[in-house]
Amino acid sequence: MNLVLCEGKEDKLVMEALAAHLGIASDLIFESHDSADRLRSNLLNLRSQGRFAAGELRNVLVTRDADSSPNDTWTALSSAVREIFGIRCDLPGTWEATPQGPRIAAWLIPGIAQTGMIETLCMSSARDTRPEMFGCLDSFVECLQNHRGAEVHPKEIFAYWTICAQDRDPRKRLSLERALSHLPFNWNHPAFEGLSGMLRKTVSGAES
Repeated sequence: MNLVLCEGKEDKLVMEALAAHLGIASDLIFESHDSADRLRSNLLNLRSQGRFAAGELRNVLVTRDADSSPNDTWTALSSAVREIFGIRCDLPGTWEATPQGPRIAAWLIPGIAQTGMIETLCMSSARDTRPEMFGCLDSFVECLQNHRGAEVHPKEIFAYWTICAQDRDPRKRLSLERALSHLPFNWNHPAFEGLSGMLRKTVSGAES
């Protein structure tokens, strides 16, 4: 069993869809640790679970969104993995065996030393795949920012885009889970290369 820990529901849904595209979904289990604030407690819970000590887990990939401070985020993530599992976690994407057996790696999304989050990958792919769809959205976001006097958060922009990019069926517009199969993602886009590679290595156990 190979486990991928995702920061939130959106991360989990996108990574599940990406794994399905890569043909490795059946080899991975995805679980959300709900938020960055709960990561440490969830890692502690994972270590205490029977499936961890019993060797049921072969590889565990722990992910977090880098947000606006990849260095600080990596320090927090790597420190949590090192302290809880007793392994070195010097660089994103490197695998280390725990004393209990499972191998663990940590990864920042969208990639090493990059700012952003899972939505950054999706929007980069969509903007290149269907650029004509972003004229109205960009104008709306600019108008909203001028009205608020502050930048619109990327997660909010992503939510607006999932509505704009939908077909005419209103039942699909407010559910990312339903929308993913209809949104114009190019899963082979370079933006997904780093994450795709880590998911493949989580299955294969290949060294980075």
